[in-house]
Amino acid sequence: MKDVEVHFTDEQGNEWYVMVNDKGESQVFKNKTQIKIMTKVKTLEAKATSSRNAKVVSSERGDITIHPKYDILLPIDSVLDNPEQSTIYSDTSRENDGDIVDDFADSIHSTGLEQIPVVYRFKCGETVFKSGMTRRKAFARLGAKYIPANIIDMDITYQQYCADSNYLNRIKDVMGSNLTDKERTGHMINQFKQVDQARDKFKITQGRDMTDKEINDLCKLNGIKSNWYNNLRAIKYDWPEKYEEVTKLKKTPRGAYIDFNARNKAIGKGMPASKVGDNLFSDSSLAQRILSHTSGMMEQLNSVKLNVGGKSYSFINEIQSNIRSGLLHEIIVHTTKHILNDKNSRIKWVTDKSGKFDLESPDLGLVVDVKTRIEGSPSWTTAANNIKRGYYLFVETNADCSRWFACYCYVSAEEWKKQQTVGIFNNEALWNNTNKTIFVGELKKDKKVYLDPIKVY
Repeated sequence: MKDVEVHFTDEQGNEWYVMVNDKGESQVFKNKTQIKIMTKVKTLEAKATSSRNAKVVSSERGDITIHPKYDILLPIDSVLDNPEQSTIYSDTSRENDGDIVDDFADSIHSTGLEQIPVVYRFKCGETVFKSGMTRRKAFARLGAKYIPANIIDMDITYQQYCADSNYLNRIKDVMGSNLTDKERTGHMINQFKQVDQARDKFKITQGRDMTDKEINDLCKLNGIKSNWYNNLRAIKYDWPEKYEEVTKLKKTPRGAYIDFNARNKAIGKGMPASKVGDNLFSDSSLAQRILSHTSGMMEQLNSVKLNVGGKSYSFINEIQSNIRSGLLHEIIVHTTKHILNDKNSRIKWVTDKSGKFDLESPDLGLVVDVKTRIEGSPSWTTAANNIKRGYYLFVETNADCSRWFACYCYVSAEEWKKQQTVGIFNNEALWNNTNKTIFVGELKKDKKVYLDPIKVY
């Protein structure tokens, strides 16, 4: 006989800890105070053994037939919920629907339990569901005091199991354990929610987004193709009203995606744009700080000299204008990222090396694109096939980056004008935009931008 440890709370709120060693010796604690109830411990062990042999569990509605073999009977309230299961299935679990739980309980009562819950048993005695939280709900609904379980003994503590470094493995473990639960995973929108909720929790606990491979692995494990996960995520963040139709089963995912593509063809793509984006640069000194540091960086580059044959040449001025403009853009983007992170360390801003976006805050569900131009350029531009509605930071500077203009606003796709392969956003479009906030420089009625000098940090 192995050592047996049981934790549970009774109806009066008392916390019980029972340990029986391999010699049959027992220790019982009530609210951390040791007591002697040897006969009760033996009775519990005997009951569990008897029930296992008989393959029935008593309930207020009669005996429940248990079809497969199981390791042990546990007090129904002694097993802790799996925190990852609660997270992943918080919006899709049958536990959230009382009628469905009732139906599940009726099915178990009439035909018996077909799948045994699996429970982790940790070093310090805690027992935690790997799978079976919904079955425990149904058993409770039937009035059962015990639930059968198969035990996985863990050689770590529960605290170690909950360590952030193990989070992705715990997600995979939970998803793999529930693949047979068709009520939970059968509909594509549920499969999507489960992966997306796991991804959101991962961002919070790990401080980064999942990689494409990590997301694809979860999709495969949860029975949804990664392209459909990406399709539904795009709809969720860019067209919430259409996403709600899918969640309420008023629209199929395929039908919603057809509507989504038709909408994008008509008005352009969209970037994640939570309302918090309206106030991102409410403090004008933030933009001043960004441009000041950028100006300082460009001043350092302007001072770099190429010395050949006793002669000195300005390195930066001999670089092609498009490359120089791209360099300016990258400096502004990364300066903005670092300053936003410095302003509020609890909200993470990142850049995307693939070029899908300039700045993203997964914590805020917000993306900001940065557009730069050097004085004399007629407009800010983007690829015609990449026109997107969302939040933009528009920046213009003079040739030596000593004077600046900066404006932040939400831009609809209609405000971008297509000219062959290029999307153009000019001064007139900026003048007509009602969402704009100008931090430095001026945009006058003549539709001309006037630059302001910036003090370099």
